[in-house]
Amino acid sequence: IPLLLAVLLLFVGAVLLAEAVNEVRTATTVATVSAFSAPAGAPAQALAAVNDSYQQSINSSDIAQRTISCPQSDGNQYLYTGAAQRGTYVSCHGSGTVDFSHSIVGIVWRFSVTVRQDARVPVPLYRQCAPGANPC
Repeated sequence: IPLLLAVLLLFVGAVLLAEAVNEVRTATTVATVSAFSAPAGAPAQALAAVNDSYQQSINSSDIAQRTISCPQSDGNQYLYTGAAQRGTYVSCHGSGTVDFSHSIVGIVWRFSVTVRQDARVPVPLYRQCAPGANPC
């Protein structure tokens, strides 16, 4: 019976981990797209929208240390600023640490797993410009 319970808890942990991976993947994509809710040329507003969308899109209490970053330049991918031109991409990198120590699964699943996800979204063809943005 104890061995069967341990296997069951490991299986439940694996299912919860798969759900966490899906949540981080979805949250990273949603957050990257939300950068375009800010007008072009307003990078601080875009980054605030990215971070807020990422934090609010993850509902699992098992995911801690949630971070997202959008690098200034990553090859042909540019952060959402006035420099982000049509035909380029915005790339963001989300991560979170899955920890089961506060649940019953933590009895057998004693290690944390860091989940990382990248999202790459094309810059929309038509966007509103921030007042005074140069170039826009």
